Amino acid sequence: MQRALVLIAPTDFSLSELCEKLRFLELGGIPELEIEMEKTELNVRWAADPTQYVDFGLGSHQQMAIEAYQEETDHDPEFRQRVSEQVIYVLLSNSVPLLRRVLELALEHIVRKSEDAWVDDDHGHVAPASYFLERLVDPGWNLKVDE
Repeated sequence: MQRALVLIAPTDFSLSELCEKLRFLELGGIPELEIEMEKTELNVRWAADPTQYVDFGLGSHQQMAIEAYQEETDHDPEFRQRVSEQVIYVLLSNSVPLLRRVLELALEHIVRKSEDAWVDDDHGHVAPASYFLERLVDPGWNLKVDE
């Protein structure tokens, strides 16, 4: 089953930096990964089973997505105000464990730089990066924002 998440990140977030982290960090307990970086997309696969993947790339129609977030009155007012200063990335995956690890590394990188980021859980909820980081430590968490 394919999962989708949306990362709303600062404009200086770099997929190439994340790619380097994935290549060179000690990923304790995770099998070797196959990593490909193309212009605006990072593709990560398990080496042992390349059918399991995370495709992480720039979302299409950036301005339309930003406007849709700004118009959604259920979203946090601060988020709605700041989303125009962000870049939209889409993560598609058929492997929740791999998706969790790639998302965790991306969010750690952003939060370490003290920058704002949000994640859309693809179920109509947007939460700060810190919310996701706190919950990713629970292996049973389903990557959905609690209502």
